[in-house]
Amino acid sequence: MDLLITHYLYYNIAHRNPTIDFMVLLSAEILPYIFALGIWIWFLLRKRSKQIIFIGLAGLVSAVVSRFIIVTIVRFFVERSRPFAELDLTPLFSHDPSNSFPSGHAAFFFALIPAMFVFSKKAGFIFSFVAVAMALARVVAGVHWPSDVLAGAAIGLLTGHILMILYIYRYSSKI
Repeated sequence: MDLLITHYLYYNIAHRNPTIDFMVLLSAEILPYIFALGIWIWFLLRKRSKQIIFIGLAGLVSAVVSRFIIVTIVRFFVERSRPFAELDLTPLFSHDPSNSFPSGHAAFFFALIPAMFVFSKKAGFIFSFVAVAMALARVVAGVHWPSDVLAGAAIGLLTGHILMILYIYRYSSKI
């Protein structure tokens, strides 16, 4: 299934139109960071509360734990080539051929989603859309398999939910 979806997305979208390729690059590498930081700053400027700072920090901690601890541990045990290396594709942007499973980008950004929903439902839905677009763009670009981004998303969401639950039940009354 990974191969079928990757072939379909790569050969029907990638390298066909420079504007679309640029949009895929932005979605895969740049926009998620801008949206995450922008939403946090917007809420910080609107409410200027300790709670916003702590929610943002809890979200960041969950993203860092997901990406740099859990993903690193899984990649130590699971060696999987990236699609561009395995299928001899030209990725839309340069990337090292390191292990692809699970997606660190998906783990990082999906871990932020629960914190965004704690900020507001609207922010949560907007950022969920951005995270899904980023994950899809990484498959289109040829740097991840669909199962890589699904596993990364699951790791991120689970870690983010656990940390938000811990935050809400342990610290929200102290702020």
